Amino acid sequence: MSVNKWVVGVCAALVACGSVSVFAQTLPDVHIAANEVQIPTSSSSGLALTFADNAYVWTAFTEGFYFCNDVPQGGYPNVLTLKHEDQSLPQGAHSWTFPSVSVNSFGYSNGTLTFSAFFAQHLECVSTAADGSSASGLADGIFENSYESKTDENFSHLVNWVPPRSFDWSAPNWAQVPVAACDPQADETPIVVEDIGCAAATGVSSSAAAGTARAPTMWTATDGINFTYLFRVDTRFGPQAPGAQPTMSVPLMDSGIAPAGSATMTLLLQDAYESTYLSDAGSWCVIYQLPSALNSSACSQAGSLTLDGPLTQSFSIGAPPFGTGADQAFYVVVNRLVQGSHSTVLTPVVTGTVLIEPAVAIEGGDKFSGDNVVFGFMPNSTGFPWMTGQ
Repeated sequence: MSVNKWVVGVCAALVACGSVSVFAQTLPDVHIAANEVQIPTSSSSGLALTFADNAYVWTAFTEGFYFCNDVPQGGYPNVLTLKHEDQSLPQGAHSWTFPSVSVNSFGYSNGTLTFSAFFAQHLECVSTAADGSSASGLADGIFENSYESKTDENFSHLVNWVPPRSFDWSAPNWAQVPVAACDPQADETPIVVEDIGCAAATGVSSSAAAGTARAPTMWTATDGINFTYLFRVDTRFGPQAPGAQPTMSVPLMDSGIAPAGSATMTLLLQDAYESTYLSDAGSWCVIYQLPSALNSSACSQAGSLTLDGPLTQSFSIGAPPFGTGADQAFYVVVNRLVQGSHSTVLTPVVTGTVLIEPAVAIEGGDKFSGDNVVFGFMPNSTGFPWMTGQ
Protein backbone atom coordinates (compact mmCIF):
# COMPACT_ATOMS: atom_id res chain seq x y z
CA MET A 1 0.00 0.00 0.00
CA SER A 2 1.47 3.35 -1.02
CA VAL A 3 2.04 6.22 1.41
CA ASN A 4 -0.71 8.23 -0.30
CA LYS A 5 -3.20 5.39 0.09
CA TRP A 6 -2.31 5.05 3.76
CA VAL A 7 -2.68 8.78 4.37
CA VAL A 8 -6.04 8.94 2.63
CA GLY A 9 -7.13 5.85 4.55
CA VAL A 10 -6.43 7.64 7.81
CA CYS A 11 -8.24 10.79 6.70
CA ALA A 12 -11.13 9.40 4.65
CA ALA A 13 -13.35 9.19 7.72
CA LEU A 14 -15.49 11.91 9.26
CA VAL A 15 -12.41 13.51 10.68
CA ALA A 16 -10.74 16.58 12.03
CA CYS A 17 -7.44 15.76 10.32
CA GLY A 18 -8.00 17.54 7.05
CA SER A 19 -9.69 18.08 3.74
CA VAL A 20 -9.61 15.08 1.44
CA SER A 21 -11.56 13.65 -1.46
CA VAL A 22 -12.77 10.08 -1.01
CA PHE A 23 -13.31 7.55 -3.77
CA ALA A 24 -12.95 3.81 -4.33
CA GLN A 25 -9.79 3.90 -6.43
CA THR A 26 -8.00 5.41 -3.45
CA LEU A 27 -9.33 3.16 -0.69
CA PRO A 28 -11.53 0.04 -0.76
CA ASP A 29 -13.57 1.09 2.27
CA VAL A 30 -14.48 4.50 3.65
CA HIS A 31 -14.97 4.42 7.40
CA ILE A 32 -15.77 6.48 10.46
CA ALA A 33 -13.58 5.56 13.42
CA ALA A 34 -15.35 5.78 16.78
CA ASN A 35 -12.86 8.22 18.33
CA GLU A 36 -13.51 10.66 15.47
CA VAL A 37 -17.24 10.79 16.16
CA GLN A 38 -18.33 13.63 18.45
CA ILE A 39 -20.30 12.74 21.58
CA PRO A 40 -23.26 15.15 21.74
CA THR A 41 -24.23 16.67 25.08
CA SER A 42 -27.68 15.07 24.96
CA SER A 43 -26.45 11.49 24.43
CA SER A 44 -23.69 9.06 25.29
CA SER A 45 -23.26 8.09 21.64
CA GLY A 46 -22.42 10.04 18.50
CA LEU A 47 -24.12 7.46 16.27
CA ALA A 48 -27.82 6.62 16.02
CA LEU A 49 -29.80 4.31 13.73
CA THR A 50 -33.49 4.20 12.84
CA PHE A 51 -35.43 2.17 10.29
CA ALA A 52 -38.51 3.51 8.50
CA ASP A 53 -40.11 3.09 5.08
CA ASN A 54 -37.72 0.25 4.19
CA ALA A 55 -34.69 2.47 4.68
CA TYR A 56 -32.02 2.87 7.35
CA VAL A 57 -31.30 6.36 8.62
CA TRP A 58 -27.95 6.87 10.31
CA THR A 59 -27.13 10.02 12.30
CA ALA A 60 -23.45 10.74 12.96
CA PHE A 61 -22.05 13.62 15.01
CA THR A 62 -18.56 14.66 13.86
CA GLU A 63 -15.84 16.58 15.67
CA GLY A 64 -15.25 18.73 12.59
CA PHE A 65 -17.27 19.84 9.56
CA TYR A 66 -18.00 17.33 6.81
CA PHE A 67 -19.65 17.61 3.39
CA CYS A 68 -20.34 14.88 0.84
CA ASN A 69 -21.58 14.85 -2.74
CA ASP A 70 -23.50 11.74 -3.76
CA VAL A 71 -24.41 11.33 -7.43
CA PRO A 72 -27.18 10.93 -8.25
CA GLN A 73 -28.43 12.73 -5.15
CA GLY A 74 -30.96 10.67 -3.25
CA GLY A 75 -30.32 7.73 -5.54
CA TYR A 76 -29.69 5.16 -2.81
CA PRO A 77 -32.07 3.62 -0.27
CA ASN A 78 -30.42 4.63 3.02
CA VAL A 79 -29.61 8.02 4.48
CA LEU A 80 -26.66 9.39 6.46
CA THR A 81 -27.40 12.59 8.37
CA LEU A 82 -24.32 14.47 9.52
CA LYS A 83 -24.42 16.65 12.63
CA HIS A 84 -22.06 18.75 14.73
CA GLU A 85 -22.23 20.67 18.01
CA ASP A 86 -20.35 23.81 18.95
CA GLN A 87 -19.53 22.78 22.53
CA SER A 88 -17.28 25.77 23.28
CA LEU A 89 -20.08 28.22 24.09
CA PRO A 90 -20.58 29.16 27.78
CA GLN A 91 -24.38 29.04 27.44
CA GLY A 92 -24.28 25.42 26.30
CA ALA A 93 -23.82 23.43 23.11
CA HIS A 94 -25.28 24.76 19.87
CA SER A 95 -26.38 22.28 17.22
CA TRP A 96 -25.55 22.45 13.50
CA THR A 97 -27.67 21.27 10.57
CA PHE A 98 -26.06 19.69 7.49
CA PRO A 99 -27.44 18.26 4.25
CA SER A 100 -28.04 14.52 4.35
CA VAL A 101 -26.35 12.00 2.05
CA SER A 102 -27.95 8.95 0.43
CA VAL A 103 -26.12 5.69 1.12
CA ASN A 104 -26.17 2.44 -0.81
CA SER A 105 -24.84 0.12 1.90
CA PHE A 106 -22.86 0.28 5.12
CA GLY A 107 -21.98 -1.69 8.21
CA TYR A 108 -20.93 -1.10 11.81
CA SER A 109 -18.35 -3.24 13.60
CA ASN A 110 -15.90 -2.67 16.46
CA GLY A 111 -16.64 1.03 16.67
CA THR A 112 -16.38 1.64 12.94
CA LEU A 113 -19.06 2.64 10.44
CA THR A 114 -18.06 1.24 7.02
CA PHE A 115 -19.27 2.05 3.52
CA SER A 116 -18.85 -0.30 0.58
CA ALA A 117 -16.43 0.39 -2.27
CA PHE A 118 -19.41 0.69 -4.61
CA PHE A 119 -20.75 3.54 -2.50
CA ALA A 120 -17.34 5.21 -2.37
CA GLN A 121 -17.25 5.39 -6.18
CA HIS A 122 -20.26 7.71 -6.01
CA LEU A 123 -18.97 9.99 -3.27
CA GLU A 124 -16.72 13.01 -3.01
CA CYS A 125 -16.21 14.51 0.45
CA VAL A 126 -14.31 17.39 2.02
CA SER A 127 -13.81 18.04 5.70
CA THR A 128 -12.17 20.47 8.10
CA ALA A 129 -11.35 20.44 11.78
CA ALA A 130 -13.63 22.28 14.19
CA ASP A 131 -11.35 25.32 13.89
CA GLY A 132 -11.72 25.36 10.10
CA SER A 133 -8.21 24.08 9.43
CA SER A 134 -7.14 21.37 7.00
CA ALA A 135 -4.13 19.12 7.38
CA SER A 136 -3.49 19.63 3.66
CA GLY A 137 -5.11 21.63 0.91
CA LEU A 138 -4.41 18.84 -1.56
CA ALA A 139 -7.16 16.39 -2.47
CA ASP A 140 -4.84 13.37 -2.21
CA GLY A 141 -4.35 14.06 1.48
CA ILE A 142 -0.56 14.55 1.47
CA PHE A 143 0.62 15.92 4.79
CA GLU A 144 3.27 18.61 5.00
CA ASN A 145 6.02 19.07 7.57
CA SER A 146 6.10 22.72 8.46
CA TYR A 147 7.94 24.89 10.95
CA GLU A 148 5.68 27.83 10.11
CA SER A 149 3.04 29.27 12.39
CA LYS A 150 -0.51 27.88 12.33
CA THR A 151 -1.55 31.07 10.57
CA ASP A 152 0.94 30.56 7.72
CA GLU A 153 0.32 26.82 7.52
CA ASN A 154 -3.48 26.98 7.54
CA PHE A 155 -3.73 29.82 5.05
CA SER A 156 -1.43 27.93 2.68
CA HIS A 157 -3.95 25.05 2.86
CA LEU A 158 -6.84 27.44 2.27
CA VAL A 159 -5.56 29.39 -0.76
CA ASN A 160 -4.11 27.71 -3.86
CA TRP A 161 -1.38 30.30 -4.29
CA VAL A 162 2.35 30.67 -3.73
CA PRO A 163 2.71 34.20 -2.32
CA PRO A 164 5.79 36.34 -2.96
CA ARG A 165 8.47 36.45 -0.27
CA SER A 166 7.31 39.88 0.83
CA PHE A 167 3.79 38.62 1.65
CA ASP A 168 3.01 37.90 5.31
CA TRP A 169 -0.04 35.81 6.26
CA SER A 170 0.19 37.20 9.81
CA ALA A 171 -0.64 40.65 8.40
CA PRO A 172 -2.07 39.82 4.96
CA ASN A 173 -2.93 42.34 2.28
CA TRP A 174 -5.96 40.53 0.85
CA ALA A 175 -6.00 42.80 -2.18
CA GLN A 176 -2.90 40.87 -3.36
CA VAL A 177 -4.48 37.41 -2.94
CA PRO A 178 -5.99 35.95 -6.14
CA VAL A 179 -9.74 36.54 -6.25
CA ALA A 180 -10.41 34.03 -9.04
CA ALA A 181 -9.58 30.74 -7.32
CA CYS A 182 -9.86 28.64 -10.50
CA ASP A 183 -8.27 31.04 -12.99
CA PRO A 184 -5.04 32.50 -11.60
CA GLN A 185 -3.35 35.21 -13.61
CA ALA A 186 0.14 34.84 -15.11
CA ASP A 187 1.82 36.27 -12.00
CA GLU A 188 -0.30 34.22 -9.56
CA THR A 189 1.48 30.88 -9.18
CA PRO A 190 -0.80 28.12 -7.84
CA ILE A 191 0.39 25.47 -5.38
CA VAL A 192 -1.12 22.82 -7.65
CA VAL A 193 -2.42 23.22 -11.20
CA GLU A 194 -6.03 22.09 -11.48
CA ASP A 195 -6.10 21.08 -15.14
CA ILE A 196 -9.10 18.71 -15.15
CA GLY A 197 -11.72 20.46 -13.09
CA CYS A 198 -11.79 23.10 -10.38
CA ALA A 199 -14.28 24.25 -7.76
CA ALA A 200 -13.89 26.73 -4.93
CA ALA A 201 -16.06 28.46 -2.35
CA THR A 202 -14.31 31.53 -0.98
CA GLY A 203 -14.84 34.66 1.02
CA VAL A 204 -14.96 38.00 -0.73
CA SER A 205 -15.37 41.61 0.34
CA SER A 206 -15.89 44.98 -1.25
CA SER A 207 -14.48 48.35 -0.25
CA ALA A 208 -14.06 51.70 -1.94
CA ALA A 209 -10.30 51.51 -1.41
CA ALA A 210 -9.57 47.95 -2.58
CA GLY A 211 -12.53 47.17 -4.82
CA THR A 212 -13.32 43.45 -4.87
CA ALA A 213 -10.88 41.47 -2.73
CA ARG A 214 -10.51 37.91 -1.50
CA ALA A 215 -11.41 37.45 2.16
CA PRO A 216 -10.70 34.64 4.65
CA THR A 217 -14.36 34.27 5.61
CA MET A 218 -17.83 34.96 4.23
CA TRP A 219 -19.33 38.42 4.15
CA THR A 220 -22.14 38.45 6.73
CA ALA A 221 -24.75 40.89 8.04
CA THR A 222 -27.74 40.78 10.38
CA ASP A 223 -30.61 43.09 11.28
CA GLY A 224 -31.67 40.93 14.23
CA ILE A 225 -34.46 39.30 12.19
CA ASN A 226 -32.47 37.97 9.23
CA PHE A 227 -28.91 36.73 9.00
CA THR A 228 -27.47 37.24 5.52
CA TYR A 229 -24.29 35.65 4.19
CA LEU A 230 -22.50 35.86 0.86
CA PHE A 231 -19.68 33.82 -0.65
CA ARG A 232 -18.08 33.46 -4.05
CA VAL A 233 -18.10 30.28 -6.15
CA ASP A 234 -15.47 29.68 -8.85
CA THR A 235 -15.60 26.71 -11.21
CA ARG A 236 -13.83 25.50 -14.31
CA PHE A 237 -14.08 22.31 -16.36
CA GLY A 238 -10.94 21.44 -18.28
CA PRO A 239 -7.55 23.18 -18.28
CA GLN A 240 -7.24 26.91 -17.92
CA ALA A 241 -6.94 28.62 -21.28
CA PRO A 242 -4.27 31.30 -21.62
CA GLY A 243 -5.76 34.63 -20.69
CA ALA A 244 -9.07 33.03 -19.66
CA GLN A 245 -11.32 35.03 -17.39
CA PRO A 246 -14.16 33.55 -15.35
CA THR A 247 -17.60 34.33 -16.74
CA MET A 248 -19.79 35.94 -14.08
CA SER A 249 -23.12 34.39 -14.98
CA VAL A 250 -25.96 32.57 -13.28
CA PRO A 251 -25.40 28.80 -13.72
CA LEU A 252 -27.90 26.31 -15.06
CA MET A 253 -29.59 24.63 -12.10
CA ASP A 254 -30.40 20.94 -12.37
CA SER A 255 -31.06 17.91 -10.20
CA GLY A 256 -28.89 15.21 -11.75
CA ILE A 257 -25.61 14.64 -13.53
CA ALA A 258 -24.49 15.84 -16.93
CA PRO A 259 -25.47 13.65 -19.90
CA ALA A 260 -22.92 10.96 -20.75
CA GLY A 261 -20.29 12.21 -23.15
CA SER A 262 -21.08 15.89 -22.66
CA ALA A 263 -18.25 18.35 -22.11
CA THR A 264 -19.75 19.22 -18.75
CA MET A 265 -19.32 18.35 -15.10
CA THR A 266 -21.90 18.59 -12.33
CA LEU A 267 -21.22 20.49 -9.14
CA LEU A 268 -23.10 20.48 -5.85
CA LEU A 269 -23.58 23.66 -3.84
CA GLN A 270 -24.36 23.22 -0.13
CA ASP A 271 -24.52 25.12 3.11
CA ALA A 272 -24.73 24.23 6.80
CA TYR A 273 -25.66 26.42 9.74
CA GLU A 274 -25.85 26.61 13.49
CA SER A 275 -29.52 25.74 13.93
CA THR A 276 -29.67 26.89 17.55
CA TYR A 277 -29.10 30.40 16.19
CA LEU A 278 -30.56 30.23 12.67
CA SER A 279 -33.81 28.81 11.35
CA ASP A 280 -34.38 26.25 8.60
CA ALA A 281 -36.58 28.89 6.97
CA GLY A 282 -34.91 31.24 4.55
CA SER A 283 -34.17 32.06 0.93
CA TRP A 284 -31.21 32.23 -1.41
CA CYS A 285 -30.15 33.52 -4.80
CA VAL A 286 -27.25 33.64 -7.22
CA ILE A 287 -25.95 37.04 -8.34
CA TYR A 288 -23.08 38.03 -10.63
CA GLN A 289 -22.31 41.48 -9.29
CA LEU A 290 -21.02 42.06 -5.78
CA PRO A 291 -23.34 44.48 -3.93
CA SER A 292 -21.88 47.63 -2.41
CA ALA A 293 -23.56 46.74 0.90
CA LEU A 294 -24.91 43.46 2.25
CA ASN A 295 -28.36 43.17 3.81
CA SER A 296 -31.52 41.05 3.60
CA SER A 297 -32.51 42.80 0.35
CA ALA A 298 -29.43 41.61 -1.57
CA CYS A 299 -31.55 39.12 -3.57
CA SER A 300 -34.30 41.58 -4.47
CA GLN A 301 -33.12 42.08 -8.05
CA ALA A 302 -32.17 38.44 -8.71
CA GLY A 303 -35.26 36.66 -7.42
CA SER A 304 -35.08 34.37 -4.40
CA LEU A 305 -35.59 30.64 -4.01
CA THR A 306 -37.18 29.42 -0.78
CA LEU A 307 -35.26 27.36 1.76
CA ASP A 308 -36.66 25.00 4.39
CA GLY A 309 -33.45 23.36 5.54
CA PRO A 310 -29.92 23.21 4.15
CA LEU A 311 -29.16 24.63 0.73
CA THR A 312 -28.34 21.82 -1.69
CA GLN A 313 -28.33 22.63 -5.40
CA SER A 314 -26.55 20.96 -8.31
CA PHE A 315 -25.61 22.72 -11.52
CA SER A 316 -23.66 22.06 -14.70
CA ILE A 317 -20.47 23.76 -15.76
CA GLY A 318 -18.79 23.28 -19.13
CA ALA A 319 -19.40 23.71 -22.83
CA PRO A 320 -22.89 24.58 -24.16
CA PRO A 321 -25.56 23.37 -24.66
CA PHE A 322 -25.49 21.58 -21.28
CA GLY A 323 -23.44 24.21 -19.50
CA THR A 324 -23.23 27.98 -19.79
CA GLY A 325 -19.46 28.22 -20.02
CA ALA A 326 -16.28 26.32 -19.25
CA ASP A 327 -15.32 29.02 -16.74
CA GLN A 328 -17.79 30.53 -14.32
CA ALA A 329 -17.80 32.61 -11.17
CA PHE A 330 -20.77 33.94 -9.26
CA TYR A 331 -21.90 34.93 -5.79
CA VAL A 332 -24.30 33.03 -3.55
CA VAL A 333 -26.45 34.99 -1.08
CA VAL A 334 -28.41 33.23 1.67
CA ASN A 335 -30.92 34.75 4.09
CA ARG A 336 -32.03 32.82 7.19
CA LEU A 337 -34.35 33.85 9.98
CA VAL A 338 -32.71 34.39 13.36
CA GLN A 339 -34.25 32.25 16.11
CA GLY A 340 -31.64 32.38 18.87
CA SER A 341 -28.35 33.99 19.80
CA HIS A 342 -24.65 33.41 19.27
CA SER A 343 -22.51 35.11 21.89
CA THR A 344 -19.02 34.84 20.44
CA VAL A 345 -17.15 36.01 17.35
CA LEU A 346 -14.62 33.17 17.63
CA THR A 347 -16.72 30.30 16.24
CA PRO A 348 -18.64 30.21 12.93
CA VAL A 349 -22.39 30.20 12.44
CA VAL A 350 -22.58 29.15 8.75
CA THR A 351 -20.53 27.32 6.14
CA GLY A 352 -20.78 27.00 2.39
CA THR A 353 -19.21 24.43 0.10
CA VAL A 354 -19.02 23.38 -3.53
CA LEU A 355 -18.14 19.80 -4.55
CA ILE A 356 -17.43 18.42 -7.99
CA GLU A 357 -18.97 15.36 -9.60
CA PRO A 358 -17.30 12.24 -8.10
CA ALA A 359 -16.54 10.80 -11.56
CA VAL A 360 -14.43 13.89 -12.33
CA ALA A 361 -12.77 13.71 -8.90
CA ILE A 362 -11.74 10.12 -9.63
CA GLU A 363 -9.97 11.37 -12.77
CA GLY A 364 -8.00 13.89 -10.72
CA GLY A 365 -10.29 16.90 -10.78
CA ASP A 366 -10.32 19.46 -7.98
CA LYS A 367 -6.76 18.66 -6.91
CA PHE A 368 -6.80 21.50 -4.38
CA SER A 369 -9.73 20.91 -2.04
CA GLY A 370 -8.65 23.30 0.72
CA ASP A 371 -10.74 26.07 -0.87
CA ASN A 372 -13.95 24.02 -1.17
CA VAL A 373 -15.37 25.16 2.19
CA VAL A 374 -15.78 28.71 3.48
CA PHE A 375 -17.05 29.76 6.92
CA GLY A 376 -19.19 32.69 8.02
CA PHE A 377 -19.08 34.34 11.45
CA MET A 378 -20.98 37.05 13.26
CA PRO A 379 -20.41 40.46 11.63
CA ASN A 380 -17.20 42.20 12.74
CA SER A 381 -15.54 38.87 13.55
CA THR A 382 -11.98 38.31 12.37
CA GLY A 383 -12.66 34.58 11.93
CA PHE A 384 -10.99 31.67 13.65
CA PRO A 385 -8.27 32.66 16.15
CA TRP A 386 -5.51 31.23 13.94
CA MET A 387 -6.52 33.63 11.17
CA THR A 388 -5.12 36.52 13.20
CA GLY A 389 -2.17 34.68 14.71
CA GLN A 390 -3.86 33.85 18.02
